Amino acid sequence: MRSVLLLLNVILLSSAFAEDILSLQQKTNFAYEQMKQAEREAEAAEYQAKTKQEQLMYFKQRIVETEQELKSAEEELKAANAKKEVTIKKWRALSDTLSQEWRKQEGHR
Repeated sequence: MRSVLLLLNVILLSSAFAEDILSLQQKTNFAYEQMKQAEREAEAAEYQAKTKQEQLMYFKQRIVETEQELKSAEEELKAANAKKEVTIKKWRALSDTLSQEWRKQEGHR
């Protein structure tokens, strides 16, 4: 009888041990899947951050280039306005001279 009880005890302990191992294996598998998911998320976040950093560098460079283009455009505008003023003054002077000549011509008639 004792050996039967001992055998039953060993079987029950083995069964409980097997259930503990199975439970631990399931928890380990679940933890592994969570770890892999976290790794994928971290890789995706790293890629996003790197992409955004590259975009930022690109746009900073474009800002520098655009500021230089703006400075050049402003200088061209200043030169064009100065040229415009000179040509307006010249046109006015010639118009005044022409008008005076017409008046002289009319006066001689």
